[in-house]
Amino acid sequence: MTSLARPLDPSVAVKVVAATGGNPLALVDLAAELTVRELTESSFGDEPLPIGRHLEQHYLRQVRRLPVPEQLWLVIAAAEASGQLDVISAAAAELSLPPDSGDAAEIGGLVQLGRSVSFRHPLVRSAAYNAATGRDRRRVHRALAVIAEKLGNAEQSAWHSAKATLGTDEEVAQQLELVADLAAARGGFVSRARVLVEAASLTPPGGRKYARLVGAAEAALAAGSGQLAKDLLDEIDEDLLDPVDRGRLISVGADYSMFVAAPSLVTAAAEMLVAADCFHGEDDDLEQTSLIRAWEWALPPERLAEGFSWDALGARLLAGADVKEGKPATILRGISAIILKPYAEAVPTVRNALDVFDEMSADELLQYGQSAIALATYLWDLEARSRIMQRWADAARDAGSLNKLDTALWVLSLTEVVGGTPRRAVQYMEQVRELRRAIGWDAEHVINVAVLAWSTTARTQVGEIAAMTRDMGFGGVQATAMASLATTEIAEGGYADAYARLKPFVDDPFFHVTAMMWPDFAEAAVHSGHTAEAVATVEKLETIARLSGSSWAAGVAWRARALLGDHGLGADPQVESGEVEASFTHSIQALEGSQALVDLGRAHLGLGEWLRRTKRRRDARPHLHAAADLFARAGAEPYVARANRELEATGEPARDSDPGRPGNLTEQELTVAELAASGRTNAEIAATMFLSANTIDYHLRKVYRKLEISSRRQLADRLGDR
Repeated sequence: MTSLARPLDPSVAVKVVAATGGNPLALVDLAAELTVRELTESSFGDEPLPIGRHLEQHYLRQVRRLPVPEQLWLVIAAAEASGQLDVISAAAAELSLPPDSGDAAEIGGLVQLGRSVSFRHPLVRSAAYNAATGRDRRRVHRALAVIAEKLGNAEQSAWHSAKATLGTDEEVAQQLELVADLAAARGGFVSRARVLVEAASLTPPGGRKYARLVGAAEAALAAGSGQLAKDLLDEIDEDLLDPVDRGRLISVGADYSMFVAAPSLVTAAAEMLVAADCFHGEDDDLEQTSLIRAWEWALPPERLAEGFSWDALGARLLAGADVKEGKPATILRGISAIILKPYAEAVPTVRNALDVFDEMSADELLQYGQSAIALATYLWDLEARSRIMQRWADAARDAGSLNKLDTALWVLSLTEVVGGTPRRAVQYMEQVRELRRAIGWDAEHVINVAVLAWSTTARTQVGEIAAMTRDMGFGGVQATAMASLATTEIAEGGYADAYARLKPFVDDPFFHVTAMMWPDFAEAAVHSGHTAEAVATVEKLETIARLSGSSWAAGVAWRARALLGDHGLGADPQVESGEVEASFTHSIQALEGSQALVDLGRAHLGLGEWLRRTKRRRDARPHLHAAADLFARAGAEPYVARANRELEATGEPARDSDPGRPGNLTEQELTVAELAASGRTNAEIAATMFLSANTIDYHLRKVYRKLEISSRRQLADRLGDR
């Protein structure tokens, strides 16, 4: 539909193509005869899509061959979206049509009759409905409303009543609003959006009409239709809204900026603060939620965020916590502590905030789950971060909130780069692509540049892509990408390059994020001659490990301490050798059994390298083998190569196999295999990956054939603890 005046929302394009059966002439006609807004709204409704004058005339000739009663029966069948024959027959009786009115349409090849009615082509349905007079369509919808009410289907009754109404009708609009609330309760965001758009069209101009459009925009965005949300927002007269609805309008505008990566994303956090001020004294829950979102939307741009100072943000969050006690208040105090307090003072408050997430329902996680990332990262609590993030993604998937699911999967991919594994990061990105394919968005060019840094892509190219993300306003994504590049440079011995890459971020720290860079910065600094900075950084890591109680932080701190000792910077040069070995051993013990496979591998690698250099080759080999296996399982290819070089230096052959990808499985096959090995059914895997159950079955059969196994139990045994 490139002939449209402006781009069509991809999710809408998918619906339009499905509604027309992909007929090229229908698509050309629609592009010529309808605006983007008309196409968008039509695609969200239950009534058939208009098909354009050329094809309408073609199919209408077939419809017009039927007697008049049968033509009206066909309009009923077209208007009743579920196709239930009993409902259609009851509505036909309500209009005094003969009981056999559908037979002629079946004989004419326009429909097939069974327990339900199916049109032989979507365009027949469209022609039958849209060619009917307005009077006949309203008669049909009134009849369907009566039948729906008799059947106790309040939602369909309200919807058909609305379609039977001329002009405005506040009573019917209120009924639709109740239907929209029911749709929201079951996660039907598409239904909620279309119902509220219809309710707004029946509402006289004024604040109530625009409030309903705000609700429709919220639901459209949740359903993944950014363009419809934007179109609805553009129709609203902000001056006619009350403070609460004005705050909702501002909030959904900020959410839209983040969802479509608009240039205004750098001010999204500031907009959320304005929304919170609108809610102040009016709605305590919305005020606290907006304040939490202000922090969440400050994180993607990080240092590029505009419109507020960080101290002012921290103070506003703290003040917002006092508005009303509860879980949001505890979260706000935790976030405020990250911003305003020294680490030692902040840890107890942040821990209290993180703990509340394990007490949350799925609905609460859907609302607040994203804010757990910073809290868990601040405490170096890898297990809590992973557990809460996965529950957040599951809550979004179960609720049908596609934009939140998209965000959750992105976040899971980003967090796996630090403290997780590149392999899992790639798998989450594949789920992002599958989701975007499902809603019609471009999926082939979706890139997590931090993951790309671990691949064979040229470093210069990765740097250029990272710079582009920064220019778009995603300063946080760029920082994570630079950190990943530094990690891979260290793997290849490029310590000076890694030091230079990390130095600007370390000198301009950003709350919980910069501390994640300290282990690599300490290693790069000690190897490139910046010993004072290395020592100071290791001491900060040790302080964090002591105060947080995190085994992950302790593991990387011990490894960093060992590297200092290896360069003659240990606490006691007289016992330097024993100190180095002990520090590496403490690092391995702290990280053993954690999800930080790459960090554990680097501890084994560091000890193995040190043992080899001190002429203890036999002692070095088990650690180097362990490192190579861990790196292969994690998909950390630059470190696999380094571990193999070290093995060869001890006289041991390099590992040829990749225990992390047995049987030459593709990335998608490995993801399916891991989900199946974890106990998920084919249907659950299909929902997770946005594929059909048949496709999952096909992939599993290929996995079984490649691995020469025949059951899920054997699959779990083969993959082991991943």
